[in-house]
Amino acid sequence: MSDTDPLLRAVAQGDPAAPDGRALAALGQLVRDAASLPGHQDLTDRVLTRIQTGEEDTRDIDAWVEQGDCDDRALAQLLRLTRLAAKPPRPVDLTGQVRLRLGAGRFIAAFDDRSGTVRRRVRIVAMVIAGHLAAALMFGLVQVNLGAGLAESGAGGLGNDLTSLSDDKHKAPGRQDQGATLLPSRLPQAWTLIREIDGDLLLLRKLPELRAEARHQAGLDSTAQVVSEGLAWLVSRQQPEGNGSIGTLSGNRDHDLATQALAALALLGEGCGDKKRSVAIRNVLAWIANDLARTDTATPPLYPCGLASLALVEGALLFNEGALKDQAEWALTLLAAQPLQPGTDGQGGFALLALETAQQASLRAPGSLLQQARHNIARALPPETASTGRRGLAAFSRFMFGHRSLSSTAQLVDGLARDNPGRTENVPVDAASWFFASLALRETGGAPWATWAKALNDTLTPLFFSSEPGKRFVPAQRIVGNDLAGDPAVFSTAVVLLNLQTPYRYLPMAGAAAP
Repeated sequence: MSDTDPLLRAVAQGDPAAPDGRALAALGQLVRDAASLPGHQDLTDRVLTRIQTGEEDTRDIDAWVEQGDCDDRALAQLLRLTRLAAKPPRPVDLTGQVRLRLGAGRFIAAFDDRSGTVRRRVRIVAMVIAGHLAAALMFGLVQVNLGAGLAESGAGGLGNDLTSLSDDKHKAPGRQDQGATLLPSRLPQAWTLIREIDGDLLLLRKLPELRAEARHQAGLDSTAQVVSEGLAWLVSRQQPEGNGSIGTLSGNRDHDLATQALAALALLGEGCGDKKRSVAIRNVLAWIANDLARTDTATPPLYPCGLASLALVEGALLFNEGALKDQAEWALTLLAAQPLQPGTDGQGGFALLALETAQQASLRAPGSLLQQARHNIARALPPETASTGRRGLAAFSRFMFGHRSLSSTAQLVDGLARDNPGRTENVPVDAASWFFASLALRETGGAPWATWAKALNDTLTPLFFSSEPGKRFVPAQRIVGNDLAGDPAVFSTAVVLLNLQTPYRYLPMAGAAAP
């Protein structure tokens, strides 16, 4: 190391003559203690081959980024902070610039012609910069209140005031080791305000830590393994590539489309961090898009069409891909051919969810269609004698649009809370009608949600049957509504999973009642 280089002296010895010399020395020592210097590798041939062949196989890199599979603890922690605090960069095509640099040999020659001292200096400077970036990320996380717990209660929703979640009192007892929950510094009062606070409607399902914490807050910790094994069973039932459907097809287009869309929604409920599950999601979404594009039959009715549209919209949001967005936007236009009504059991709510979710992702949909859905599906108030699904849709719609304080909302919630899910031995359960009620009670929070969530756990988890190690499904005869299913077991398993995923399917609205 050269004694005449002030920067190197500052990093190695804390030279007081250099700007921030002692601070740089301390930072350099921290970097040296926490990481090892990378070895030199010549990747020229591999890069040129990749450019010439047009290959873009980044699966291993994607898996590392998505799953954080890294042996180096310091690097894994830095990756996690970077992944949680930053938005993905827009794709940039650097092919021309890379080809120019490599072809001319400037970049390689610049390193080959220099002495070992210069190479060491470059490495040290790079580590110093990395240290500054890590410190800036840590500071940023603290400043925007991302280091937060969900809420103090073990089963009372997700909290009332989340403007200062960095306080320890907001962390769930015994769960401080779960890390940041990344909720916005404040929650929106309605779905229409999510983008104004830079929120993410599907945030909770994107990371396992967030799903685990939301599940814990709901008192549904014990469902984690059941949900995981139910999803594994769905993935194992997927037909060979080129088909993509999950389970067997009945030949009834409407029933098959609804069942495939429900299976896709269940898989999407856990985000897209698992590589095998992501492949299954893409395949079933491709099947759904191809089926909707069929010209030999009429447009499917509102229920299967709404489910299919919602699956494509959620897929477009989670994968953030142009092709999926195009398919989702096209699917939404098919809803214009339907009479937008809530339906006897709230089936029209899936079309409403598709349109409202698309609105959060800035996907294009016929402008009048969204207003029509809000007026016809969301605003209509059902009678007290209506089904659980119909009343659940009405209640959740009011939470979606910030009408928590309306007397009609309170009446709907009170009625739903009295109809907690229950099961009589050998009598099928109507889990399909509980989905919107589960979403509404989750937004209510407090004792009503705690009681409902416990009933979900006690009623639904015993329905699963272990087909083989690591895989479980719900037999068709245990669920009501299989007369509308393509593959009855896939239908039954998917609707039960949707209910158990309620705690983390969507970003919570502000104002959940305290327990």
